[in-house]
Amino acid sequence: MAANEHKNLTDINRHNPLGFENAVNNSVLSKSQGSSPTGTDGVVIWDAKKNIMTTSTKFMGTSTFGTTDYYLYRDVGNNIEGKLSNSYGSSTATTLSPQSALRYGRYIAFDDCNLIRFTGVVTNTSPDICYLTLWKVTPVDNSSTDLTITVLKEIEITGAGNATVRTFDIDMREEVNNTLLKGDIIVPVVRNTDTSATMFFNSTLGISYDN
Repeated sequence: MAANEHKNLTDINRHNPLGFENAVNNSVLSKSQGSSPTGTDGVVIWDAKKNIMTTSTKFMGTSTFGTTDYYLYRDVGNNIEGKLSNSYGSSTATTLSPQSALRYGRYIAFDDCNLIRFTGVVTNTSPDICYLTLWKVTPVDNSSTDLTITVLKEIEITGAGNATVRTFDIDMREEVNNTLLKGDIIVPVVRNTDTSATMFFNSTLGISYDN
């Protein structure tokens, strides 16, 4: 057995992996499967950590529409968690109170991050158009001032009845608003074009963190 096998070398005599010298900081060595924006199938690359180290969060719920306004999750204290039954009071997203952001927000970013993909399924009892929307607000410590709403994505779905599932798959990297700062809150809401439909949805939002 050779005395200079790599496993027998001390750290000072070991070399870094191929490509290390030109790799940018906060990147990791990966064999691409085509999912990375910078890679091709089967190639060993130094990819940005944010493209590989990801997490996800689930948004789901149901709403029996009574108006064409946006609907938010009912306060958990009312024991109907998961039902979007509190009217936002408008079909135009502008601001949200800090109290509503706290009660109806369903994800709080623990660090600066990027949204990757929004995928899900929807049923709607009537053949009208419904909207599933993700709002973002940034809370301010010790403030009661209304928070500006940023629309991350609004998806239009035409209902096909409770027995027929409608699907959606959105590449969030292509959206204008696809980033969160630490502490930002995502509030999922729904609205309808009339007042008759009952909507159910289940979805997953993929998120990547730079750090």
